[in-house]
Amino acid sequence: MDLNRPFTVKEIGDTSKDLSDAERVKKASKIDSDSLHCPSCGSILRYDPCCGKLVCEHCGSRRDMPRAVPVMPRVYDEDTEQGFVAWGGVKSIKCGGCGATSVLKDYHTSLICPFCGATEVVSIDDVPGLKPNGILPFRIGAKQAHHSFIKWLRNKIFAPHKVKKEAKHGELTGIYLPTFAFGAHYKATYEGRIGKHYTVTVGSGKNRRTEIRTRWFYISGDFYADYNDVHIEASSYLTQRDMVNLGGYDVANAVEYDDDYLAGFVSERYTESLDGSWKEAKEIMDSNARASILSRYTYDCCDYLDVSRTLSDRSYKYVLVPMWSASYKYKDKIYGFAVNGRNGRVKGKFPVSGFRVFVAALLGAALIAVLACLMLGVF
Repeated sequence: MDLNRPFTVKEIGDTSKDLSDAERVKKASKIDSDSLHCPSCGSILRYDPCCGKLVCEHCGSRRDMPRAVPVMPRVYDEDTEQGFVAWGGVKSIKCGGCGATSVLKDYHTSLICPFCGATEVVSIDDVPGLKPNGILPFRIGAKQAHHSFIKWLRNKIFAPHKVKKEAKHGELTGIYLPTFAFGAHYKATYEGRIGKHYTVTVGSGKNRRTEIRTRWFYISGDFYADYNDVHIEASSYLTQRDMVNLGGYDVANAVEYDDDYLAGFVSERYTESLDGSWKEAKEIMDSNARASILSRYTYDCCDYLDVSRTLSDRSYKYVLVPMWSASYKYKDKIYGFAVNGRNGRVKGKFPVSGFRVFVAALLGAALIAVLACLMLGVF
């Protein structure tokens, strides 16, 4: 994920506060019937993570979201990803700079790419691919994300004091990132060889010594497991490691997709295919299965472990997960950061103070010297 590229988006609702009541109603009447507008003043409604409702930023009116229903998995097979499925209530734009495809509510007008900031964006029609069947709504708002960023930056020991005190980031942009959550019944047979170390004393006199040897055991058996919500990122701007560093996402709490959750936000279309993501999910399942099998035994080393498995009842969920993103400047250099829209965890870049690193190195060297003296009995 390139954290030096801030996410930005422009919406037609930005100027609604400057319109008269009559103009707002007239403006709202021009908005597509599927779009969201306030029944009181005609301004655009946005989803507010803090209250879980659609809120009018002009008059404060609120509208309840439909009752949230847990997202159900879909059957996965090799023909799942064929064709195009319209999302409904949204539109897609493509950037001529970075090539990213973004999804916005149908009333948005985007003048710049929400990912790289380029102005070469065009509306596009049908994009081959799946429609999300789940969404993990934002739980924290922009204000909470801001506080998470400030706390994160202040906890960076090697960041300059000045940047901790004066850093001011740009506008936080909420974005939904595409992910897949897979499930499968895992059935396997295995065989392998593991070793347990033991010591023996050999030789005599000056040649008397202790040697470590290994006693080998052959193992075999069956292994069964039901895997659910094996979470794989499908974004070109977020790696699997990034997702882990952001604290992961509680996809088990995802609800059925409703485009109203996108009101005021932007979403990325997936770039890693469903089939490609499934391969990653299988690797995670295999790694977990091997670890679970070996955990049955007490051993010091493993010579080999052959696992033969079959996967049945394969399923997937295409879930959008939330992230806040922005950047800040320090000494003419841009530093980007991202905030998990569910738990507030922050991942980003920050300037490093050479002086602080030097002082830490001196203290570390002094501590090592003191410990060495203690061990040698100098003191």
